[in-house]
Amino acid sequence: MTVSDVHWPEVFHVKDTHESPLIPVAAATSAGSRVEHHCTADRLLAPHKSCGVELPAYGRLFDTVSVCLSKGLGAPIGSLLATTAERVAAARVWRKRLGGGMRQVGILAAAGLHALDHHVERLAEDHARARVLDPDAETNFAVLEDRPGLQASLRERGLLVGNLRPGWLRAVTYLGVSDDDVEAAAQILAELRVAA
Repeated sequence: MTVSDVHWPEVFHVKDTHESPLIPVAAATSAGSRVEHHCTADRLLAPHKSCGVELPAYGRLFDTVSVCLSKGLGAPIGSLLATTAERVAAARVWRKRLGGGMRQVGILAAAGLHALDHHVERLAEDHARARVLDPDAETNFAVLEDRPGLQASLRERGLLVGNLRPGWLRAVTYLGVSDDDVEAAAQILAELRVAA
């Protein structure tokens, strides 16, 4: 794509579900039609299951969409690129130029196929588990209010959470987190809040 104005972006990049709330599908391409649109949809299947928006609805909005098979789906590695055949061919060239080529990856591909075949429908379980920790969670991201020392106290009790932004933490439910795990996490959070 050729753009004469150097101040106009060439790519409008949307990253889905980095934190709630979800980006409405209609708002995702508000930058205008002169721009290439890419969605780094690491967890695209999560809002698909949460909101019921069909995947082609997202695909029609973007020139390229990448989907991660490990985040949420439990594959050990792997991402997919959804776009035109011409763009896929160009992406393969760039992947190789940048050192991303791999040999003998059939076993990894098999894990990715297994994740797609067996773990998409169960994403709703992750969303329900996240709502145990954060009733406003839309997907598998629970947002927790932080306070001084909370993250260290949680870690001491065996509960690992990540920094989201100043004043807020995130807990992510996924394939390896059971109902019992979430109930235990909720209990730890409740005890530490009472002790504060």
